[in-house]
Amino acid sequence: MIRIAIVDDEARHRAALEKHLAAYFRGQEEPFQCVHFSDALDLLTGYDFSYDIIFLDIDMKLSNGMEAARRLRKIDGQVTLIFETQLAQYAVEGYLVDAVGYLVKPIEYYALSLVMTKALSSLKKARQTRKIIVTEENRKIVIDAADIRYIEVLNHMLIHHTVHGDCKDWNSLNQREKELSPFSFFRCHRCYLINLQHVTGMVTGTDEVLIGDTRLPVSRGKKAALMDELMKLYALKGDQ
Repeated sequence: MIRIAIVDDEARHRAALEKHLAAYFRGQEEPFQCVHFSDALDLLTGYDFSYDIIFLDIDMKLSNGMEAARRLRKIDGQVTLIFETQLAQYAVEGYLVDAVGYLVKPIEYYALSLVMTKALSSLKKARQTRKIIVTEENRKIVIDAADIRYIEVLNHMLIHHTVHGDCKDWNSLNQREKELSPFSFFRCHRCYLINLQHVTGMVTGTDEVLIGDTRLPVSRGKKAALMDELMKLYALKGDQ
């Protein structure tokens, strides 16, 4: 299911856009679902990271769509953005917030189909890099699974050690392990979940694995399985 948000202060434009989307998705394998917002602040308040594509009107009576896009990008750098505008001059600004395109009102089906094909291609690539939502001090942060080096449990809190720094989250390691199961993560110890892509080696003569220069313990019952997974990963890389 592809979840789409349409943010436009005019109901007729929202309805016309959803009608075009319904026609477009008749030829697609994956269904879609639309949620309507009459103002960008309604979208941003309690933003839940559930949308794949957001259509955002630039000129609205109560809020400016471009400013809303800048605020959105601070908390979600991966959602696919498409602008609606009556003035094509705004297109350049749209690329500054990594929008995949823009549509000039009144929106025509052909123009929509072109930008949607581009958006779905972008979405497919984005899904290959799983986004993880971490709640740190009442603030939600989106991090790319590929950027996580390892996760540890410390005082009942998860610490996500990423290439950009550490993020803390009140969650269970079991739950995070399930979320990351489609990717190259391995539970090497009851307190550690490691990203195999960041493993730099094993410490000779010990039950420890290296993530960069960091040494992490490996449970004895997990060592053979870890070595097997690393061999599979290296073999796969060798074939690429």
